[in-house]
Amino acid sequence: REQRSRDDLASLRSARKMVAKARDDGAASQAWRDIADEAIDKLDARMHEARKIRDAVKARETENSATSAANCAVDLIADDIVEALVRAEAARADAALAKDLRDLCR
Repeated sequence: REQRSRDDLASLRSARKMVAKARDDGAASQAWRDIADEAIDKLDARMHEARKIRDAVKARETENSATSAANCAVDLIADDIVEALVRAEAARADAALAKDLRDLCR
């Protein structure tokens, strides 16, 4: 998505440059210059909207990356907690077994 929004913006910039070049051509009539100016104004407005879209897409992708990283961290922490609980239970079971063995040996 971000690549597409960048491509759209680049296309608008390219079109604006072509229109501006044609407008600035010495052979262009005043009527053509007026039309070109109007087209440039419209392209500028579209470029502004395209930048907003690009920035929104970038922000959403950044937010999605941050959310994914947070979810991954939560998963890792949960895994560590489960592993610690399993080890604690195993240690408790070992201690209970050792106690039972001591009681049997008395």
